[in-house]
Amino acid sequence: MSSAKQRERASISRIASRSAAPAVSCARLLVLGLAGIVFLGSDASALPLLQNEMTLTLPRESQRGSRPVSVTTGFDGMEICVTDGTSNSGQVFNASNVHVFSTGLTADLAQPIDITIERNGGFVCTDSRPEGGRTIRRLNLYGEPETYQPESPVDGWQPEHLLLTRDGNYVTTDAAHSLLAKHDSRTGALIWKKSLKDNESDEVLGLGKPAESPDGRLYLPLGGDHMISVLTAEGEPESTFGLPGTGLGRLSSPEGVAFCPDGTIAVLDRMRNVILLYSADHVFQSEFGEYGRGPRNLYQPAAIAATSDGRIYVAQGFQGWIHVFRYSTTSAASSTNGRSHRLLAGWAGAHDVAPEGGGWL
Repeated sequence: MSSAKQRERASISRIASRSAAPAVSCARLLVLGLAGIVFLGSDASALPLLQNEMTLTLPRESQRGSRPVSVTTGFDGMEICVTDGTSNSGQVFNASNVHVFSTGLTADLAQPIDITIERNGGFVCTDSRPEGGRTIRRLNLYGEPETYQPESPVDGWQPEHLLLTRDGNYVTTDAAHSLLAKHDSRTGALIWKKSLKDNESDEVLGLGKPAESPDGRLYLPLGGDHMISVLTAEGEPESTFGLPGTGLGRLSSPEGVAFCPDGTIAVLDRMRNVILLYSADHVFQSEFGEYGRGPRNLYQPAAIAATSDGRIYVAQGFQGWIHVFRYSTTSAASSTNGRSHRLLAGWAGAHDVAPEGGGWL
């Protein structure tokens, strides 16, 4: 069979494998307090747990193994695409976590980041250019390059992270120029650009991957400032949240943001090796994870993404795999005693909540 036919068959199989899954509620999390179990929110009959569901490994396309540098959710909210920094390819997994497609060598990518599945089944990412710098690259359904020439918002533009917004356009970050920009996905025209510099500094350090909230606002991790910046859909600053530090409930190096089905905000902290959970109004709730190499541990996590049915994917670049966590809600009445609750919460990696109105010192 010709290589073209093989790519066509793989692409058709990938599209056909998409299937809807029942939504899972991502309710407020159970946390352990000194006096016992503490429920956040008004529904004390539910026991929400973050459970380790499985670990995904990437196809070995290089003798050097794999190195997942980013993970993104497809336009349908169910498929995910993992960018492998070793083979410079996009690896697609369907809603059943089955590997169904690889962009392979035909994509001709050099240093891709945030390869994302578009509405038409094609792909978009940022990538380095032969003449230097970076740009936005597009691939068709078969993983083959498409012509796309984005307007440069600044001389020497170097887009790194890319977000596919719900309107089908692209928001990118450029740490070298402290710039946030949005481009039209069809024409490449610059829709808007925003400088992230402030009066106190000439640069923004640790610019993470932006995320789009259910109401269309943009959430941008600022690792150097140890906080999350909230912007309007047009890139205008609105607010910030997060307290700097290395203790419980603090942000050391936020790398990515994802949204649970109910609007709960999951923030990945690369240096603390945890996922912090905030309510939709930016109040810290709990955190999960700890340093280690086990199935429920995180080690220098690189990226986070969430599907519409409540799965959370965390790319473990140095370990070469993807952790899959799932939110589930169990009735507290179904457990026989408080000890059962504690065992479940401890297994899920829950920690104490920060005091109301403040953080932990």
